[in-house]
Amino acid sequence: PHSPIHHTSNPTTEEESIPTETEAWEFTASA
Repeated sequence: PHSPIHHTSNPTTEEESIPTETEAWEFTASA
């Protein structure tokens, strides 16, 4: 299984997996 922290790189997995708080701010910072 792939790590949820890596799911940010995969748009498909991103939708399937629920982003954590760390990923949430990373996604916002990247956007």
